[in-house]
Amino acid sequence: MKSLYAALAALSLFSTSLVFGADQPAAESPTRAATIAEVEKDVGFVPNLMAAMADSPAAPLVYTKPDGYHRLKRAADNLGVDLAINWHPFELNPNMPSGGEDLYDHFHKKYGMTAEKTDNLGDTLKRYGELLDFEFNYPQGNRMRNTLKAHQLLAWARTFGAETRAYEALFTAYFSDQRDIGATEVLLDIVDALKLDRDAAEAILSRGVLAESVKENERRWQGQGIHAVPAMIFPGRRLVSGAQTVEHYEQHIRQALTGELGELV
Repeated sequence: MKSLYAALAALSLFSTSLVFGADQPAAESPTRAATIAEVEKDVGFVPNLMAAMADSPAAPLVYTKPDGYHRLKRAADNLGVDLAINWHPFELNPNMPSGGEDLYDHFHKKYGMTAEKTDNLGDTLKRYGELLDFEFNYPQGNRMRNTLKAHQLLAWARTFGAETRAYEALFTAYFSDQRDIGATEVLLDIVDALKLDRDAAEAILSRGVLAESVKENERRWQGQGIHAVPAMIFPGRRLVSGAQTVEHYEQHIRQALTGELGELV
């Protein structure tokens, strides 16, 4: 198996599309990409859908357009490539209160969306999930969450080589299981599932030891122009902004493996 090191520049539970020298989408093929394109046409206005991408558990659990991480993973699987991903934090709503906010209220205040459009968004996510073998239970019954602690968990899990597994667990906990990924107990359940040290994780999360480090990392990437997610940086410093089709990610992976350079950041 080949190895590909993809550094994701920003990831957030709730993300928006990035306008930053983004590549133009490749032409759609008549296969899976066409199916996804048909789903997109049904939506109208789709503000960032969470996708666990750009480093953020909700920021790893990114709330990005139609889930960039799972599409990237599918592309790598199609090509027989092993991905090694470095996640970096991106909080879409850094001032979100600890109790979160009703999703319908949040989308209305932030994007002007009606309850009907929010429901349409959830239906679209579910259909995207079916294409990528992921179950979305969203937005009914769910809330927008503060993801700072989740980002700290990701940073801590990185020291054990478990960051991507933690991201996937966070994504599932939020979008499938509708759990509060800003709550310490929920995060510790994830630590248990990952078979990591619960006591050590609790000490980190309760004291906020990594909070400033996460914030500093966010500021560093924002200083380089990352203001929305998903944003991915492939080998050769090729920046890919916004969720792409599986076929488009395959193209970027091939270019990275052959040493072709893209845009510099």
